[in-house]
Formats: sequence, C-alpha cells, structure tokens
Amino acid sequence: MYNKKIDVARPALAASKKGVIMKHFFLLLCLILLESNLFSLFTDLMGNDDNIGNPILFYRFHGEIYSPEYEEIMDVENIQKYDISSQTESLFLSDYHVSYIEGYYPVDVSVGIRDFQYLSGFYCYLKSVYTIDGLGNSSFDMDFYAKDENGTINSYDFDNALLYLSFSISNPNLIYVSANNYFFKSNDCGLSWLQLNDQHDLPYRLWNTSPFNDQIVFSSNSDNLYKSTDGAISFSLVNTPSEIEWNNRFIDLADYETNTVNPTKMIFGSNDYIYTVTQGNQETYIALSSDNGDNWSIVYTSTLPLYLNKDVSMPGVLYLSEGSTIYKSENFGNTFEEIYQLSDEISGIYKKPNSDLLYAISYTNGLFEISPSGINTLIEPTSIYEQELTPIQYHLENYPNPFNPSTTIDFSIQNDSTVELTILNIKGQKIKTLAQGEFDSGSHSIIWNGDNENGETVGSGIYFYKLNVNG
Repeated sequence: MYNKKIDVARPALAASKKGVIMKHFFLLLCLILLESNLFSLFTDLMGNDDNIGNPILFYRFHGEIYSPEYEEIMDVENIQKYDISSQTESLFLSDYHVSYIEGYYPVDVSVGIRDFQYLSGFYCYLKSVYTIDGLGNSSFDMDFYAKDENGTINSYDFDNALLYLSFSISNPNLIYVSANNYFFKSNDCGLSWLQLNDQHDLPYRLWNTSPFNDQIVFSSNSDNLYKSTDGAISFSLVNTPSEIEWNNRFIDLADYETNTVNPTKMIFGSNDYIYTVTQGNQETYIALSSDNGDNWSIVYTSTLPLYLNKDVSMPGVLYLSEGSTIYKSENFGNTFEEIYQLSDEISGIYKKPNSDLLYAISYTNGLFEISPSGINTLIEPTSIYEQELTPIQYHLENYPNPFNPSTTIDFSIQNDSTVELTILNIKGQKIKTLAQGEFDSGSHSIIWNGDNENGETVGSGIYFYKLNVNG
C-alpha cells in the first residue's frame, strides 16, 4: 500500500514524500510489496541459560515487514530468541521504524531497544521512542525496563535522558545507569534508584560491571576510558592506547547503523585479564588489560569486524571471528589458531560452556551451530518470517497537475496483481474508488474527473490517491 498525496487546486494533485508536500509535481515512487525473500541481516549474537537451565540464544534480525497496525512497511531491528533445546525461534523484543499518514499528515515513529542483557531468566533493557509529526514537532523518550526473578516487569522513566546501563552478573538486582551526566544505582531490579553523584562532564557512557567485584564499573567519555572502584560514585582515568576511540561503544556493521544486542563490551577472564573489542582509525582492535583494567594494550588489529567470546568453563580459552574465519586461543589471547571457516562474514559468536558447541551468526546467511562433527544451520534468512519483502519500483504519477476538469493517473506494476486505486480527502475519508480488481503486469492509466462516488464534482483542495497492490 502506498498513500500518495493529491493537491487539488481545481482539483490539483501533488505528491508527498517523507513528510514534504510538493505541489504541482510528478514523482517516481518506490513501492514495497509482500513478496518473497529480500532484505535481511543478522547481527549481535549472545547466549545464556534460562531459569531452568535451557540454553537460549539472542540476536538481532534486520529486515522489513508489513505492519497491520500502521498499514505500512516497517524497518525492523528486532531481538529474536532461539531456544536451543526445542529448536524454536520467536520474536522477543520489537525494534522498528515506520512512516505513515495520519489524517493528511505524515508521521515518523522509531522505537529502539538498546543495552539488552539477559541472565537465567532475568533481563533488562532500554527502550527509546522518537516521533516526528507532520508539522515537524518531535518528541524523544528513553525508559528502563527489567524483568526480575519473579517474572515482574519493572520500568522507570529518567525524564527523557540518554541512558546507558550495566548490571551485575553476580547480583542481577544491582543495576547501574548513566543518564546524561549523572549516575544512578538500583539494588532492587529497577524499582527504585539512588543518584550516585553530582552532574559532571567526564564519564557518562557505561560499559561493564565486573562479574568478580560489582563495585568495579567502567565507563567512557570521548577518547578516554574510566574505572570506578566504589560502585560508580567516582571514576579515575585509566591508561589506554591513543588509537582506540572509546566513544565507539558499539561495533556497527559497516554502512548499516544498528544498535547492539550484545552487552559484552568487555570480556572478563581470570587472573585480572579483561578484553574488549573497539574501533579507531577505521580499524577494529582487541584491547587487553592484565591488571584488572588499569592499563590497556592492543593485541590484535584488523580492518574487518571482530567478535570475541570466551568459554566461561575453561580459563584462558577465547574464540575470535574475523571476517568469515573463527579462531581459538588457549593462552589468554596471546596466539590464535584457525578452527572453522564459514561461507559468509560472521557478525557474532557464542561458546556454550561445558560443551564442544560453538554458535555463530552470519550477516546474510543466518544462525549456525558448530561442533566437531560439522556445521548445522539453525536459522535461515527466510525462516524468520513466512513472508519477507522485495523492493520493486512502481511508476506512479498524475497529469496534468493542477487540473481542470480531469487528470490521468498512471501506474505500472511488475507482476499480475490485485489493485485498488482510491481518492481520499485531507481527513483520510474515501471520496471515490477509481479502480478495483485484477490487473496485468505493465503500465495502466486511470482518469479521474474530479467527482465523488455519486458523480458530484468535488471542491478545490488537497486530495490523496492511494494505491493498494497485492500480488
């Protein structure tokens, strides 16, 4: 479905694109239809066990789906859940962007999920909602959400602040949040919050809380990394290489802006070893600290995206993906040995503890289980939704514009389809159905004489024409 704006000066047609009204103008529109197998990307793999010990995987699915609620196409970056035991996949949290017409005004809505963290049935995340109405007015809100061990979902509004969160693996009820230039702490899974310090212009992006000491918290500001040893009350600058840009807290797919589902900004090993993957100078780095985060050095550099995971049941064992290759280290990352090669670039890995199973996700090929016996495909791109979307160009215009007494609406479709072409007024009310039925592929022309369903001439003004195509 596509809503096209009509401007009638007696009557005169015009088109709208991305909320801008353009009078007396012709447009070439790109329509998105429900067909098969187009755009999908997979990123940000993480794993853990649920509250009864079943292994669970989470990842982001980037794609396009039709929304019955908005009657429009949505761009999604949803968080998907895969239950390894039952081999079932489901939507876990919705992240989307959609533009639609309300009345005769275009509205733009973005709902984002960030800092999602999961541990044994407990999870927390940040949810942002950004809206722009047809008059250019915008609103932004970001709130905290958490589900505790009793299944209760808690939420908290930090008054439109930009938020970052980190929780304690040893005590998931302890959660830290940075809200603009303030730090807060909750000891009850987000029910209540204590402000920890006065406003300052130093660290404000939370990274991680140490799983071994929940008073040790890391955060960043600009090109610097900071460490707190008193539970985010005060921070000290730590020694890091100048190449690293610590403000790049999230590793994004090149040329595709995305949030991250993976909270492992840092990987904490034994013997005070901490690892992180970050960026700088158009390169990706693995940085290592061997003194619990006080001093850092670069141990691996690549021009490709890097993803790092450890086997928590085996101290010193790390897994690294670079491009389509997976490597293993058994000496705390001093050396790596190639162990697997996939056919496509990898966008996340997870090592299941106490097993020989490794899981990897590919940007375009889906989710894989890797074992000594081979590589098994768990999720393919077409299995996320029964129907995905194919972008197809459709020519849609009217002439003359403005017109009196009639105008011709031209459209072309690529496939044989069921088509409905209607005229709407500025309140979104249907004025007349110009065409309804089966149309062959190719170009078609429909004449509107400026009348309604009763054959009465409409007044001068702005009108829409809406083309529904299903086929």
